[in-house]
Amino acid sequence: MTQQVTLTASSRPERGSAAARRLRARGLVPAVLYGHGRDPQPLALSRAEIEKSLVGVAAGSTLIDLTVDGAPCKTLLREIQRNAVRREIAHVDFFEIHADEQITVEVPVHLVGSPDGVRNAGGVLDQVLREIEIEVLPAHIPERVELDVTALTIGRSLHVRDIQIPNATILTEGDT
Repeated sequence: MTQQVTLTASSRPERGSAAARRLRARGLVPAVLYGHGRDPQPLALSRAEIEKSLVGVAAGSTLIDLTVDGAPCKTLLREIQRNAVRREIAHVDFFEIHADEQITVEVPVHLVGSPDGVRNAGGVLDQVLREIEIEVLPAHIPERVELDVTALTIGRSLHVRDIQIPNATILTEGDT
């Protein structure tokens, strides 16, 4: 199952790059919440809280229980923008979701094992696809898809059609 994180945010009345710079100078991170017909809502989050909570978290497949001005909201972390030099979080996008509605997410593909063709025949393993797109209910989002490559020999490959994900529909082309 995917990671679930809890964060607290507050609305921010000001918009624009100058307002975002002032927020960052006060130790806050600008963010935006959108989705389900709502107007984009500008937010501010504590830099310390968000940096600590989002260590090792992947955007696009992480559920966030976001509390905005005391009101709880279930969201999906859509994007994390980082400062190119300092690598600190500069901006975050949250997408509001509903538990009974399927969403489209990209899930990382992790290869497991050492292929027979690499171990015994001097072959090279080439992973062409690193993420697959799936449609799934928020409660069933997998953290990653593990694909066992131990039986692969020289000249053989695995395709998306070989992957099984419970409770999800794979949208990526099967011949990939």
